[in-house]
Amino acid sequence: MHATDDISLLREYAAGQSDAAFETLVSRRVRFVYSAALRQVRDPHLAEEVTQAVFIILAKKAGAIRSETILSGWLFKTTRFAALAQTRAAVRRRHYEQEACMQSEIQTVANDPLWEQLSPLLDEALAQLGEKDRQAVLLRFFENKSLAEVGNSIGAGEDSARMRISRALEKLRRFFMKRGVGSTTALIATAISAHSVQAAPIGLAATVSATVVKGSAVAASIPALVKGTIKIMAWIKTKTVLVIGASTLLAGAAVLTLQEQEQLNRQQEQKTRTEEQQIRDQESDANLSPAQRQMLEDRLDQLRSRQNDLRAKQNDLRAKQNQVAEQNPSAFAHPSLQISPFTRVRYEGDKVFVTYSGAEYELAAINGITASDMLDYCRHQYKRLWPKRLAEDTVAVLTDMGHPVPADQTVRLTLVDPKTGQKKTIEHASMTEENRRAVHTALARAGTSEGTD
Repeated sequence: MHATDDISLLREYAAGQSDAAFETLVSRRVRFVYSAALRQVRDPHLAEEVTQAVFIILAKKAGAIRSETILSGWLFKTTRFAALAQTRAAVRRRHYEQEACMQSEIQTVANDPLWEQLSPLLDEALAQLGEKDRQAVLLRFFENKSLAEVGNSIGAGEDSARMRISRALEKLRRFFMKRGVGSTTALIATAISAHSVQAAPIGLAATVSATVVKGSAVAASIPALVKGTIKIMAWIKTKTVLVIGASTLLAGAAVLTLQEQEQLNRQQEQKTRTEEQQIRDQESDANLSPAQRQMLEDRLDQLRSRQNDLRAKQNDLRAKQNQVAEQNPSAFAHPSLQISPFTRVRYEGDKVFVTYSGAEYELAAINGITASDMLDYCRHQYKRLWPKRLAEDTVAVLTDMGHPVPADQTVRLTLVDPKTGQKKTIEHASMTEENRRAVHTALARAGTSEGTD
């Protein structure tokens, strides 16, 4: 059986460092890993890095993987963790220029409109299935196993495997339907079978094998990616976890990850809107041929579909963020975020009053973001938790809105004297932990319900 062959190869490598065994394993599985990575990071170069990281980790853990493990399931989860680590690293590097690669990937599957809609959502959907359901789907549609082989792998009969797969497909259909992608289980199964595993770049398998077997040099980013992925895997093993949208995360790490994912989604949506406007400008050209005009319309349809996907993801992330906040409010209190320029924050209707350097002012703006915009954002984003988030977690809110605080931990404040109406600007207002503690204490005394709708 194929899965047993995989484990046998892994055992052979772990026992005797068999180069041939690991090279065979890589050549057999590199397409699976690369395809999953590409769907999630949406950038061929980053997907190659994720693929290398996954196989490096596989080599490191070869002796610890149990004999009953279905390797495709292990690779799926490890690729998810590596893609998450890659996404977090990309956000920290402000690496948002992914659109050209996203377009090239979309164009490769443009002949199947259903797959074009399913692809960005597929791994998230699979991650929400139960372990055996996911294994059954991976074996059946990613590895093209017979029902008998699927049943044998998961410890069930052929009929039980058929029923499990049928139920799993129905769960996937409902997942996609909630995100605006309507189809039948049969069509979903066909699309996944046809497109889920695609060709890996020429030479990638050789590069991966050389990295692991021969210790060849790798890009500087890959060791950090391996370390970040293993760290996430350790979190999952040792902590209480929550299943959060695109990934399984620690409650304590979830907030930062959700913020990062939202930031990426917002950047991608902005790029989509920009391209949409460019296409509309091109359509105003009276010299366009009918074929050219139809190509632009087709591209607009693709962009609208992508916007719907991004908005569905945003809604999911916001709901999960509120869920995390309610279950574990301290998760928002990451040490590096516990700073504030103010010592007190209070609300009067749609006005925000802050105490700065011992005097109270009406807040007009922070770093050019108006107080009204921040209020609107926080009320929509954090629901009933918005007063606490805006007051205590200024750094996180600014970062969420695309205006991260610089390394010197200062902000530009625009304040209004409530008595005279005179406006003043502080160019480099320091943010300190002591100030943030004072804000927290003042809110606690006033009662956290102040300012709620």
